[in-house]
Amino acid sequence: MVQSEMKRERAERRLAIEGGEPLYRKSHFRPHPIPDEGRDAAAEVLQSGRLFRYAGEEVTRMEHEWARYFGVRFALAVSSASSAIELALLSTGLERGDDVPMPAFTFSAVPSATVHAGGRPILVEVGEDYTIDLDDLDARLTPRSRHLLLTHMRGHVCDMDAIRAFCAERKLVLIEDAAHALGVRWDDQHAGTMGLVGCYSFQSDKIINGGEGGLLITNDEDVIVRATLYSGCYERYWSQHGYGKLRFPDLQRQLPLYNMRMTNLAAVLIASQIGVLEERVAQCAGNHRLLVEILADSPHVRLPPRSPRLRPVLDTIQFTLAGLDEGERREFARAVQMEGIGLTIFGLDPNNARAFWNWEYLGVTPHLPRTEAMLKATCDLRLPATLSSDEIAAIGGVILDALDHATAHRREERREVG
Repeated sequence: MVQSEMKRERAERRLAIEGGEPLYRKSHFRPHPIPDEGRDAAAEVLQSGRLFRYAGEEVTRMEHEWARYFGVRFALAVSSASSAIELALLSTGLERGDDVPMPAFTFSAVPSATVHAGGRPILVEVGEDYTIDLDDLDARLTPRSRHLLLTHMRGHVCDMDAIRAFCAERKLVLIEDAAHALGVRWDDQHAGTMGLVGCYSFQSDKIINGGEGGLLITNDEDVIVRATLYSGCYERYWSQHGYGKLRFPDLQRQLPLYNMRMTNLAAVLIASQIGVLEERVAQCAGNHRLLVEILADSPHVRLPPRSPRLRPVLDTIQFTLAGLDEGERREFARAVQMEGIGLTIFGLDPNNARAFWNWEYLGVTPHLPRTEAMLKATCDLRLPATLSSDEIAAIGGVILDALDHATAHRREERREVG
């Protein structure tokens, strides 16, 4: 797209924004497609009718593929990342009423899974990099804190060396919620492999699209036995997981069952995308880099700091609006959304499931002023690998025009004063 065309399109968009009429309603946010291999495998499963996980080997094969990918001993496919988190807590010694600290910048499903497991979510402030604040975490620990449920929200990963040292010193079980961090690496280690348990998501918004689905990984024999049985493995179906007896016969009758199994149909769709994951990571990185270059023209866009030790997966972008008051931020978001682009400001949407004060089921809302201020000024936008460079350029133009529009009154005021 040549410069003159970009300027013309920006001018047209600006007129549409100022006139209050949408220029287009096309959604740019297509889920990642299923490769031909996955569609063929799905057709075979459908033809056979072997949808139940223990009626075939598809889920087990996929579990072992993921275990090899992550370099861990065990993987368990389940119905969602929420299920994986609940199973992780139940399988690592959580007792009813235990306090479970977690960053306040997370998705509602994370404290929800904690509540379902019998724990009490303890929300912790986050810093300017959107990750957990260790000093605030230390201040909020109680004698009933035996776990740290660490969300790598939107793929933003904190200093994992510091986290592991903190957990070791305070004897906390580290569970990584890596639902947004599949493919992310700290040095050469996968996010989700640095704690006792890692949990991932295959929901359609993620870089691997299973519609729904989750994964639990661990190197601990007792954890995989408990999680497998809790997930809904009954009678002798544990033999189909390919891990031998372990302690399955000992614990089989001691643990209640939950229906958190994955189907064979979901498994073949997910498995077919493992081979294209790195390709998608590279495409997302290019899209993110292009958008960042475009947004560098605005003094109002502030990106979070990121460690050079982190290999991110940039299928989303978050940036904080600097120098805009709340009214201007609302007008900016309205102008972008009017173009059919799904940008949101976490804390300005009364229904946003990532704003902790919307989780009324927790009871009293904690006082977390730094996280609240961040959420009310931080934009969130998906950048799937399905986007082309032209679409990224168009999105960047819309964002810049919306910022111009939201702050136009300041220029008018300056002219009047002058």
